Amino acid sequence: MHGGARAQWGMKPREGVLAFLRRGDGQPLYTLVESTAGYHLRCHGVCDRTTSHGLDESVCFPDPAADPGLLPVIISGTMISVVLALGGHLVLHASAVDIGGVALAFVGQSGMGKSTLATIMCVAGARLITDDVLRVEPASPPVCG
Repeated sequence: MHGGARAQWGMKPREGVLAFLRRGDGQPLYTLVESTAGYHLRCHGVCDRTTSHGLDESVCFPDPAADPGLLPVIISGTMISVVLALGGHLVLHASAVDIGGVALAFVGQSGMGKSTLATIMCVAGARLITDDVLRVEPASPPVCG
């Protein structure tokens, strides 16, 4: 759900910080806090997302100054990853392909070629499992999705 613009963009989170990530130059990327109202993920310069403790309701507040093209990217990767992790799932920043019923994952930082390698593998006959967000369920053998 889209919550419209939010007025408090200059404010810092005042509640329990669960996770915080900075870029190499020291600028903040993400802040995740928990409050009595739920979880609040700030993607600095892009949006705030509030999610209920049950992880079943969520509202997004775009930063009025953000590039509107960034919002779908953040929702499809970062926010889904956070909700899965809060739900107890193992989540990797990875691309993965299926080769004959076996998952092959490429894990690494942004820009390291995970998507490119997965694309090359798919051209060669592999089936894409995921690009960017890989959920791994503990089993014997593990299940990827």
